[in-house]
Amino acid sequence: EWRYRGILESTQTIVIEYDFENDRYSYDINASKYLTGMYDERPLWQILSQDGVTDAETINLIQRIIRNVSMSEEQGSMSTDVRLKNDQGRECWFRMRIVKLSGKEVGAGKVLIVLNDVHEEVLAVEQLRKLALYDDLTGLHSKDAFIYNVASRVRLAEPGTYALIAMDVDRFRIVNELFGFEAGDRLLCHIGNILATAT
Repeated sequence: EWRYRGILESTQTIVIEYDFENDRYSYDINASKYLTGMYDERPLWQILSQDGVTDAETINLIQRIIRNVSMSEEQGSMSTDVRLKNDQGRECWFRMRIVKLSGKEVGAGKVLIVLNDVHEEVLAVEQLRKLALYDDLTGLHSKDAFIYNVASRVRLAEPGTYALIAMDVDRFRIVNELFGFEAGDRLLCHIGNILATAT
């Protein structure tokens, strides 16, 4: 039995131990119940690459973070969200925390790589962000997002290098009264598409 098996089975938290002084990884083979790949004696990078767990860019990011935490003088940690393939082969978001261990009881030169499936959480946050920033009918920026974007661009722009055009669709209420709200919505979407492609 591997030392973190109880954590894996009770919380579905994948724990990988990396002994950076000896460049050796320790995995629970049951990690493959949650992630694509065979967790054997190979280095993590080889498993991630050869078994198609993630792309080269994500592998480089993980390597960089592990290296930074390993080389730090004190016990520290870093965290980021990464896309990895789950046991079904579907790309999902995982929260990855890299924690440097220290102290006589754990031995020197070890890092824990802790992975939790946060796919639903990330999708929910993205949906909330989209609802806050975009109009759900036209897909254009909401009023608040538009004002924020314009203000930040104007702040950065040289005076006289930009123009702001305001427009209004006169008597739009007549479209809704004559053709119905559904037709009015289609017209708004059409106008939004024209404006979005014109910029």
